Amino acid sequence: MKQLSNIALRLLWVIIASVGGWLLYLINVNLMIYTGFFAGESVSQGAGYVLVEKVVIVWAVSSLLCLGSIFTQSKTRLVFLSLPIILPTVFSLIYILSL
Repeated sequence: MKQLSNIALRLLWVIIASVGGWLLYLINVNLMIYTGFFAGESVSQGAGYVLVEKVVIVWAVSSLLCLGSIFTQSKTRLVFLSLPIILPTVFSLIYILSL
């Protein structure tokens, strides 16, 4: 029973990390648009749609890797758990800088 509650708690952390990653990504991109770092013209010309499509793929893969943190007992669990928080934001920064 204790192991089941431990897995449920880890699954809750995975969900929180995934939602937190999206919130951090949204705040990051909106601040870049607001400050002019990501031009509003490129957002209206479709670059924003392409960015969101690619970030969804990055987020989905990182969330699947984060699910691996449920079944690991080592310290690498924290690395897997932080992937959905960090990867979408880092990817969006790299993508916007490459435009």
